Amino acid sequence: MSPCESAYSTATEVMSTLHADGWQPLGARYAAALTAQDQWIDVAAECTDRFDEGTIRAAQSRHLFRSIAGRLGIETGGGETTLSDVSALSGTDVLDIAGTVLDGMALAEDRAGFSAEILTARGASGASLALSNGHKTTGERLISLAGTKPADDPRQKVYEVGALLANPVTATDPANGLRASTLAVVEANCAREELAAVSGETGQVGTDEASGTSGTSGDSGTGSGSSGDSASSDTATRTDALRTLARLIGSRLDLAFEAGYPATDHALFDD
Repeated sequence: MSPCESAYSTATEVMSTLHADGWQPLGARYAAALTAQDQWIDVAAECTDRFDEGTIRAAQSRHLFRSIAGRLGIETGGGETTLSDVSALSGTDVLDIAGTVLDGMALAEDRAGFSAEILTARGASGASLALSNGHKTTGERLISLAGTKPADDPRQKVYEVGALLANPVTATDPANGLRASTLAVVEANCAREELAAVSGETGQVGTDEASGTSGTSGDSGTGSGSSGDSASSDTATRTDALRTLARLIGSRLDLAFEAGYPATDHALFDD
């Protein structure tokens, strides 16, 4: 069984316990929700074509975990924890991810930071300068990790404000037509944009599924033990990088859920 198959099998097995509301004890569902978060992150990291699913399912599991914890009277930190995740890349020095992916994510972060700043000025619930600055700082960090030159920096700093000024409290999500708080829509679409950046470059962040080798090019003649070790190390580094990105994007979904965005499949997955 491949690492992807193993991760997916484990995650789906845990989900069967998590969603068995009719007969599973609440304590068992609490434990399953806690476990499912990491299991789905593993799916995002190990399965090239399931990054979106793993990231979203992990965020849904975390949201359900908090809900169950509340019913059990257990304190989990709630929104305070997710807000700190806005600067989740502060301890990351290297990401083995294509620069174009990180550039696309940086643009999404910068746009969300600008929107949060506008909503803060309009007095929108949940919006703050701390949230805005956190997004912008993360965008700056992504650009640095990508090694992008100033002339190629995709961030615009200032974006269209008409819709935000007209609808600072609630807005219709253009992705699915659902209505939610404007801040929730901003955070959900930040996550959506970042997922698209990663998924659009799967050939650069995953393995070559046809050959089973890493995307790093090299001589194709006789190999050595050291080259095999190097390929294995490269794959592990890429997997760790994807795990970091999945957690970062998931924290944006956390923020969206905290602001009232529905955590349903219909709201989060493309039809």
